[in-house]
Amino acid sequence: MTILKYNKWENFEEVMNKAKNACENSGITMIDHFPDIRKTIQMPKGAEKTILDYKLTRYACYLIAQMIE
Repeated sequence: MTILKYNKWENFEEVMNKAKNACENSGITMIDHFPDIRKTIQMPKGAEKTILDYKLTRYACYLIAQMIE
């Protein structure tokens, strides 16, 4: 995300959703290249929060780079 000069997750997520659609439209199983993973982060006062993250394949990264305007 930061390598591609996106500062906000919301803006990058839009591009990633377009790449997911392109993956599906090409007949390739999207979940193989954009698997959802959960990550636990530390919050103030010892609390923890689980957030959505992705472990992208090289192909997924290629698709994302193609979607950048």
